Amino acid sequence: MKRYWLIVFPVILLLLSAASVAASGTSVKTCSVCGRKMINRNYYTMDNKIFCSDRCLDSAMPHCRSCGRVLRGKYITFQTDRANFYCPECASLPRCFVCQLPGRTEVIYDGRRICPDCRKNAVVDHDEARRLFNEVKKKVAQLGFPACPRLSFFPVGKRQLSRILGTEFDTRELGLYRHEVQKDIISRVGFFGKKTVSEKIISDRCAIYIYDWMDRARFCETAAHELAHDWMEHHYPRIKSDWIREGFAEYVASLYNKAVGNGAANWRMNANTDTVYGGGYRKIKAIADQKGMKGLLDFLKTAK
Repeated sequence: MKRYWLIVFPVILLLLSAASVAASGTSVKTCSVCGRKMINRNYYTMDNKIFCSDRCLDSAMPHCRSCGRVLRGKYITFQTDRANFYCPECASLPRCFVCQLPGRTEVIYDGRRICPDCRKNAVVDHDEARRLFNEVKKKVAQLGFPACPRLSFFPVGKRQLSRILGTEFDTRELGLYRHEVQKDIISRVGFFGKKTVSEKIISDRCAIYIYDWMDRARFCETAAHELAHDWMEHHYPRIKSDWIREGFAEYVASLYNKAVGNGAANWRMNANTDTVYGGGYRKIKAIADQKGMKGLLDFLKTAK
């Protein structure tokens, strides 16, 4: 998410009299907001537009996304699919774990924070989360990436994920895919003392964990991302390159977004400056755009 400082320079106050208008023969200027004529009135100009009053000027100025204050001086912009303006005070507030924007957030049961916008469509109920996951799994399979039949899904909180990993889970990550195989080593001594060693698979378990309390659209996008990891694990397990694994998962998530009419959400992949997630996505997408899906799969066959 881009973050940078902007300065709004003081607007210029000009006085235009009726006599000067008549003498110059120019037309009477009007306020860009309310249309009021500027005869014997002071007015503001900004970006080649005219404003008759503080009220009209303020309506054209950026406002803090959190507190609503008019931003005439310093402000900070957080770039999502659009520019989000904040006063310095609100820019320092805690961030929502879903959209990563600062503001007035609610602390939920495991310490995560969520903003009012993400809270509106949050997937809180775990039964609803399972239903949504199954819908995403079906759609991703229709796109050509069916899930392993042994795959399990678990909606979880931060503490549960931390216990699973044995370490503190980064709340910037919204989901996790794990494939765990337990093997038993069997040694036998045959005729003439010849020793043989073999492996027996005791358990083969695949699981996806996704944060609860995410807004619906982001939950489904994350599910598609993790399902792509499951598909790659079973078709190209030798691939260890992080940018390929994460870039491919992001690409499948972008295909899912488009398929359900939410392609506008793919701005996150395009704007992500992370070399693994954003950079990986753009490289994978470039291959698919140039060579098609078959060309992408041919690339995966030889990738490591």
